[in-house]
Amino acid sequence: MAVTTDAAAQDLAILARNLRDAGETGLRRDLVKGIKDAADTIPPVVRRQLPGFMPAQYAAVLNPDLDMGTSVHTSVGAPGVSVYVRPRGRRKRKLPRLDRGILTHPLFGDRQHWYDQTDGVRPGFFSGPVEDAVPRVRADMEAAIERVKDQLWEGV
Repeated sequence: MAVTTDAAAQDLAILARNLRDAGETGLRRDLVKGIKDAADTIPPVVRRQLPGFMPAQYAAVLNPDLDMGTSVHTSVGAPGVSVYVRPRGRRKRKLPRLDRGILTHPLFGDRQHWYDQTDGVRPGFFSGPVEDAVPRVRADMEAAIERVKDQLWEGV
């Protein structure tokens, strides 16, 4: 899920490319780090809010099975930031369905018969906190871009 505006994404791509072309690896690293630090605040929020979206017992079991993270893309073709969630380990969690508010589980451990549960499950365990964080993260990312631009102009 991308969290940059088109203008900010293009600024990111152009600035990162220009820094790379100029051999400014330190400033480019600062730029990417500032943006990644802003986006890295999202996964802990998702983890803290899990019990509000599903039964607390299931949230406690699911939380260690979630691999969440962020990645920064500085290419001109697709600049921006992605926040992802995927299952960790052997368990096959149906995360897109869970994000839609559907919990699939075996009845009393009988793995031959699976059931969908919507009672006590709210949609948006992942997409909700991510969408809520977009304005704050976007502002932090734009500030990181401006900081690096200012450092660049100071060095000229």
